[in-house]
Amino acid sequence: MRLVDMALNVSTKTGIVLAIIGVLTVFAGIALFKQAPDDLLSSDIDCEDNNPNGQIDGTCETDGDFGIGACFGGIILAGIGIGIIIASLVSILAGGVSSLTVSNATEIIIHCPHCNSTIEMPLNASGLFDCPHCNEEFQWN
Repeated sequence: MRLVDMALNVSTKTGIVLAIIGVLTVFAGIALFKQAPDDLLSSDIDCEDNNPNGQIDGTCETDGDFGIGACFGGIILAGIGIGIIIASLVSILAGGVSSLTVSNATEIIIHCPHCNSTIEMPLNASGLFDCPHCNEEFQWN
């Protein structure tokens, strides 16, 4: 008889949490990247044309960053998210290997036919036994 314990260990749980954080980070990066065209359209350059010959002097002002921050910020954020997902996969796979434990059972639990109490016995036990609770004799093979 083999007993298999399928509970998640700490490494697997950490990997799952990291995977969720990584996916959310990738989505945030994509959303930020999609904001770049709007930032480009809302950016503006204002230059003073105060020279009589039509030349622009050096006093220009810009409003916005032309979407550069959103573009590169989104790419960097998505890259960080992908890195977190890769780290989470390593953690999940490492935890998955160590979370499966197989052990050989050496004892069994039976119920007394007289008082229905539980009794631990060696796996290969057979013959007549006395129940420690009710002191009644019973056969087990």
